[in-house]
Amino acid sequence: MFCQRSIFWLGFQIAVAFTLFFSAESLLFAQEMRIESKVFMKNGNDEVPISENLTFFVDGLVYDFLAQPEEVTILDAQPGRERFIVLDPARQIKCILGLREIHEFVEQVRLGAERSQDPFVQFLARPEFQTNWSPENHLLLLNSNWMQYRIQTSPVPNEQMRVRYHDFSNWYAKLNTMANPLSMPPFARLVVNQQLNKYGQIPQSVELKLLLEKQLTFRSEHKVIQLLSAEDKQRIQQTDQQFIQYRQVSFSDYYQHKKKGEEGAKQAQEAQPERR
Repeated sequence: MFCQRSIFWLGFQIAVAFTLFFSAESLLFAQEMRIESKVFMKNGNDEVPISENLTFFVDGLVYDFLAQPEEVTILDAQPGRERFIVLDPARQIKCILGLREIHEFVEQVRLGAERSQDPFVQFLARPEFQTNWSPENHLLLLNSNWMQYRIQTSPVPNEQMRVRYHDFSNWYAKLNTMANPLSMPPFARLVVNQQLNKYGQIPQSVELKLLLEKQLTFRSEHKVIQLLSAEDKQRIQQTDQQFIQYRQVSFSDYYQHKKKGEEGAKQAQEAQPERR
């Protein structure tokens, strides 16, 4: 749900880790891409899984499937549409958000952060990093007094996918800010995206450190495959049918539905007898 997506983007705003499989069929790759994403939080010497996503780029659309709790987000940035569609399969409801609405909300977040008395929040409004790019090692470092990124990269396979991935990453970060009031503003993530786009790179392995009173470290990894499988395409068709069938609600109603659903699931889990 949206609140879990907040944790996801705290790690995913790092960018994400990718293993690329290239092919001579560059035209097909330009039209399709599949990304398997996992995010972890470091706890001492251990890593705790936080979230898992599956993302499809196909036919000008981007489908993002959050594993737990189940949710589907579709970016349709084509001229005349320019929107996000969010589906809740458990509740069989959907909401639609225009990209302009999201952009305007995020700019209000920036203004609020700029007026904050908290130095960290002020930094998040207009983050600045010392950037070090090593083309020989495909290593991108972004350092500040508050946050550090270490990103191992691979070249983007073609220009079309560079543009599509960059746009999706930017809009997804902005959507997360609107959907999760307690999440960090997206502007640090947007700086990372800008640097990756500048050098024509996709993340291969990423580590984010938040240098707060209690340091937090997140790691994300993704696997990229150039073409969609028959099963992937069937899942997209199923999602398209859900979009037609589900009842549309406002964003605020959608959020309340999700919040109530999560609270109910938590109460049901707590009511179960203890396993021995």
